[in-house]
Amino acid sequence: MPRSCPGRTDPRDRHTWRRERLREAIGTAVWAYQVGDERFERHGHRMVAEALDPPD
Repeated sequence: MPRSCPGRTDPRDRHTWRRERLREAIGTAVWAYQVGDERFERHGHRMVAEALDPPD
């Protein structure tokens, strides 16, 4: 069992994991846009699309 981290939730929960992935994807796209890294921004957009794709 993974060690607990104060202030963090267990990402094994399906809904929590999806929300964390979406948060990370949006952060990636926004940061890349702010620094002008178009290639990394596109990667962030792909991450967003994958995070929003409904699970099988």
